[in-house]
Amino acid sequence: LRQVSGIKYELAELNRRYQQQADEAAAMRALIEAVGTPIWARDEAGKLIFANRSYAAAVDVRDGTEAAERGIELFDHAARKELQRAHEASEIYSGRLPAIVAGERHNFDVLAVPVGRGSAGIGIDVTEIETLRAELAHMIEAHRRTLDQLPTAVAIFSAGQRLTFCNAAYRSLWELDADFLEGQPTDSAILDRLRASRKLPEQLDFRQWRNQLFEAYRALEPKEHWWHLPDGRALRVVTTPNPEGGITYVFDDETERHHDLAIVRRS
Repeated sequence: LRQVSGIKYELAELNRRYQQQADEAAAMRALIEAVGTPIWARDEAGKLIFANRSYAAAVDVRDGTEAAERGIELFDHAARKELQRAHEASEIYSGRLPAIVAGERHNFDVLAVPVGRGSAGIGIDVTEIETLRAELAHMIEAHRRTLDQLPTAVAIFSAGQRLTFCNAAYRSLWELDADFLEGQPTDSAILDRLRASRKLPEQLDFRQWRNQLFEAYRALEPKEHWWHLPDGRALRVVTTPNPEGGITYVFDDETERHHDLAIVRRS
């Protein structure tokens, strides 16, 4: 025998917990519906049981309820096989899958995770990102082809101080091995090799000179240097900080101009 008041208390507590869970579920559902990317859920058999508005818009139906009732799939057969395999194995799936949205091919970064006896997934449309990335790559390639035609030597180093690009004039200026340059050596490694070949200005304290040069990696404005090489050449060197980090070196051979200025001064 138990007191009725105790049972009422337990029922009230259970009702409170239920209401709290219902409120949290409603809040999460409202958020999922508002998210501008397809989100879905499947039952134990892999059948679509929930889809949000973005999913419905992607498959061109009225709402997620219709998408679930009609079992309309976002991805093609091959992609669904990958998702189904992960679903049956209760494994997390992460990958890039294609889908046709509004008659056009889109690519989605998909994450599907086991939930209870079913699974839930989200697909983030990365088509625009891929397009911009491809356009940027084409732009960079065109820019590099242009730099390769210049008589001025140019070298670009990353924020990690590794060589990411050098044009033909740079390779000709320093006569460095192509395999060495293609290995993306560090700025220090290149300077050490040039110093060993006696192609850099003579310095009493090479380490201090190099550290002063590398201040360009922390600078905000371009800086000009003059290098008088052991073979008599005079180089005007400009270090320019890059927006994404790293620096660009520009080397101009000013030997003839310096020679002419020296003649004028003597006369």
